[in-house]
Amino acid sequence: MTEYPEITPKKEKRKQVQPKHHTTKTGATKPLSVKQRRFIEEYLVDFNAAQACIRAGYNPKNAKVIGCENLTKPNIKIAIDAALKIRSDRTEITADYVLTTIRETVERCKRDPFNPSAMLKGAELLGKHLALFADKHMIGLDITAIELILSALPPEYAEAVREKLQVVKMIKDLPK
Repeated sequence: MTEYPEITPKKEKRKQVQPKHHTTKTGATKPLSVKQRRFIEEYLVDFNAAQACIRAGYNPKNAKVIGCENLTKPNIKIAIDAALKIRSDRTEITADYVLTTIRETVERCKRDPFNPSAMLKGAELLGKHLALFADKHMIGLDITAIELILSALPPEYAEAVREKLQVVKMIKDLPK
C-alpha cells in the first residue's frame, strides 16, 4: 500500500486592509490640501459640511459623504477646533458668555418693565441648552406615524388603542 503524505489545506493569504491614516510616520498630522483648507473656511460659515464641500469645490454629488469624511479626519478636526478657538478668543464669545447673557436677560425681563415674551424666550433657550425638552425626533414617533400604524390594524383594535392614547394624554395633562 502506498502511503500518501497528509495534505493540509493552505491558508489563504488575506489582503490586509490598512486603515487610512491622516498622520505621518512620526505622528504629525498631514498638511492640509488647498481644498481641505477651503472646506474648513466654508464649514466655519454655517457648520454645514455638505454645503461647505460644494462651496470648496468638491463634486456636489458626493458632498454629503466627503463632508462627513472630512469631519472625521484628525488633521481637519484639529484645524477646525483651532479656528473656533481663535474665533472665540477674538470675539470673546464663549458658551459661558452666551448662557450668562441669556440668564441676565431673563432676570432683567422679570423686573420692571415686565416682559414675559422675552423672559420665556430666554428660559426656552436655557432649557434647550440643558436638554429639558423632548423634540419630535427624540420621541421617535409623531402623530402621522402613529396613525399610519393604527390604519394597518383592524378597526376595533385601532379604536381601542386610540382610546388608551386619549387616557394617557388626559393623565399627562392633569395639573401637578
